[in-house]
Amino acid sequence: MPTAFSSKRFLALGLALLSLVPAPFRSARAAADDVSIVRDAEMEAAIKMMARPIWIAAGLKPDDVSIALVEDPRINAFVAGGQNIFLNTGLILETRNVGELLGVIAHETGHIAGGHLLRAGEAMDNASYQAILAMVLGGLAAAASRDGGAIAGAIGGGQEIGARAYMAFSRGQESAADQAAMRFMSTAKMPADGLVTFFEKLQSQEVLPATRQAEYIRTHPLTRDRIEAVRYQAERSPYRNTQFPVEMQIAYHRVKAKLTAWAQPGLALRRYGRGETTVDGRYARAIALFRAGQLAESLKVIDALIAEKPNEVWFYEFKGQALFENGRVAEAAEVLRKASDLAPNEGLIRMAAGQALVETGKPELLDAAIKDLKAASIKERNVPLVHRLLATAYGRKGDEVTAKLELAEESSLEGRISEARRLAEQVLSRVSPGSRQAVQAQDILASTKPLDPAVLDRMERMEREARKRRGL
Repeated sequence: MPTAFSSKRFLALGLALLSLVPAPFRSARAAADDVSIVRDAEMEAAIKMMARPIWIAAGLKPDDVSIALVEDPRINAFVAGGQNIFLNTGLILETRNVGELLGVIAHETGHIAGGHLLRAGEAMDNASYQAILAMVLGGLAAAASRDGGAIAGAIGGGQEIGARAYMAFSRGQESAADQAAMRFMSTAKMPADGLVTFFEKLQSQEVLPATRQAEYIRTHPLTRDRIEAVRYQAERSPYRNTQFPVEMQIAYHRVKAKLTAWAQPGLALRRYGRGETTVDGRYARAIALFRAGQLAESLKVIDALIAEKPNEVWFYEFKGQALFENGRVAEAAEVLRKASDLAPNEGLIRMAAGQALVETGKPELLDAAIKDLKAASIKERNVPLVHRLLATAYGRKGDEVTAKLELAEESSLEGRISEARRLAEQVLSRVSPGSRQAVQAQDILASTKPLDPAVLDRMERMEREARKRRGL
């Protein structure tokens, strides 16, 4: 459970608490300078599948590495909070093949394996860093917004004082990460030409004013020597002419098609017209039609795909969300239950199914909703909305004690500590010592102890400095 803060102090940080925004991709938006994280189970799974050999080559446990997609058209990638790789959607769309994308991931993995973020963090205010990171990774939803109609799963947060302010590494660390990337690609028996072509493409921007350069150049200092060193090793790799596995290439093209449809629906509709025959193209067209407000046409396309591939979970997930977002909750619940059955280990899908079941208002569906939401709470443990939905479901079943526990969990994740502690103490006064509910309530109390005043002062100092930089 992430570090929690008192409500008053936490809001004083000025880090926007983000509302959950309904969308085929679950995203959280804030002001222009904020980090907005897109959650999409299919894309996350695809990228993790492609990157898995690299992480193994780096001596990392793939299940311990997280991929987060940042909804930002600028070209950038960074690591934060240990084994968490952030990729801007703009970077993914800019890559031309799976090799370029994996080259960037291998480079960022080099930062993780080299402990670069840890060393950079030593020069920072650790408490403030952790506060920002909790927002970026923790899934905070706006306390003032209870949008029960949003199919959520969103996480997000942090302003300019967040990721970009401390993700720029030294040139020495960049070179070290490059060399590590070359080793990882070779050990994984993959060609490394992609990182070379990606760097070459960015190098052409170095003559531009800083404001027009790709953000990747500003956060990852790029030099001619670095490019030459990477090219030298890539050309001598025994796997230079090796093709990436077909499943990786398929996954890469699916991710790009899906992102294009979401970010640029007009472009996607031109690219994937009525006569489109490929599965990825038609899938992207369905998403783009939905984004363009043409639900009926979107459903026709996705239904045809489901008829062809009845066990493709992602098609059901998209259709369920499209229906839900258009108020057709009962239909959405049925479709999302099918998706949940096909992918019982996908937390985002289980949460979407659980929410749809709750929103139908049918008492006979509450047990199924709770089953989905409890499974989602394990996979998506930092998303407050899961606990809000569980509290709603338990409350409708008349289980007030468990409902209070879930509300306490939600309050803790949202930084409303006094509320979390109040609810946990109420539960303790009503249950037997040693019971499951008592243990959970005690855990909440233990995890929400007030921070040391000195730590809070440092956090507020960093926020004041950030406000000065923003001219506030």
